[in-house]
Amino acid sequence: MSGKFLAFICVVAILFTGCGPRPKSLSEIRRAAEQGDAEAQVSLGFRYYYGKGVAHDDSEAVKWFRLAAEQGNANGRHNLGFCYENGRGVARDYALAVKWYRLAAEQGEAKSQNNLGFCYEHGKGIPRDYALAIHWYRKAAGQGNARARFNLGNCYYYGKGVPEDRSAAVECYRLAADQGHVEAQNKLGICYDGGHGVAKDHSKAAKWFRQAADQGDAYGQLNLGTCYAYGEGVLRSERKAAQWYRKSAEQGNAKARNKLGDCYRDGKGVKPNDSEAAKWYRLAADQGDAVSQNELGIFCGEGRGVAQDHREAANWFRKAAEQGEPYAQANLADSYAKGRGVPQDDRKAAIWYRKSADQGYAAAQTSLGDCYHVGKGVPQDTNEAIKWYRKSADQGDVKARNKLVRLL
Repeated sequence: MSGKFLAFICVVAILFTGCGPRPKSLSEIRRAAEQGDAEAQVSLGFRYYYGKGVAHDDSEAVKWFRLAAEQGNANGRHNLGFCYENGRGVARDYALAVKWYRLAAEQGEAKSQNNLGFCYEHGKGIPRDYALAIHWYRKAAGQGNARARFNLGNCYYYGKGVPEDRSAAVECYRLAADQGHVEAQNKLGICYDGGHGVAKDHSKAAKWFRQAADQGDAYGQLNLGTCYAYGEGVLRSERKAAQWYRKSAEQGNAKARNKLGDCYRDGKGVKPNDSEAAKWYRLAADQGDAVSQNELGIFCGEGRGVAQDHREAANWFRKAAEQGEPYAQANLADSYAKGRGVPQDDRKAAIWYRKSADQGYAAAQTSLGDCYHVGKGVPQDTNEAIKWYRKSADQGDVKARNKLVRLL
């Protein structure tokens, strides 16, 4: 229920009301609205909502939507509900949004049926009820509403209110995608990419990612970039991968910002540039992306693209480590072990090595083995050391293999 989607449905509502000739000029629309014509009231509300021919004024838009809604006009009821849901011109009130969506939905208004389903699915203004969400999504989808088809697909995909059925989800996504729904196009690409409910097909995945990407969808752009990075469904091209990552990154997608940082770090598709890499990592890190927080920590510790600062490095490692990022946990442990950016503390080092080791990171397993071997931060225990060296060695870690040989 984005602003872009509302804009689209509003234009459709204006152009295809099917109620005979309508007033065209603003003065004619206003005159008809003031005389009680509900469709004119909705039209005038749209003009205030978007500032078309009048100064933008959400409160005035609500006034006209309400007048139409109180006459039983479905479009007026829908848009009044939307204003309550989003706090446009009125205080946000999900319960009142539900009230107006329900009235319009019961009149057969597909947009409201979908939005009412969404409220039931997410418990907005009404107790969560997946069965009723499905009920209203199906009614809207049956009328060809693309967003309802996408939402219904998600219910099948995740098993909300219906048994999980990825094949049924794919069919819903396909119907919506064929109507140009960008989220459905991207999701259909994900299904083809992973073989979820459909035979795995990287070419078809790339096709749907491209359709979403070409419409400006940041997730589609990210996924298409990844297709180019690995040559899946398209000819491999690091340059094109970087281009699509950039488009997504410039829209604020944290994962794309991380990927673009990698491109600059490694010189893939762009000239290597540590300052640019650090810039994109920082943007993603500030959004909470744990992988970027760890990378930015490495850059700060090494002075790559930024001034060297071990304290800042440890701070970023901690942010990522607390999110469960295993490489950051190992790096934070190293910081404690060496006293870089934090007071030296063998006990805390061992704690963070264990967190990382428990997730299977071989280097951390080796380091934890070292802790047990010499009794740093943990009681000395050769058997524990051997256990962790063996886990790491089984993953191919040469240092762990050599240490294991000396102990056995």
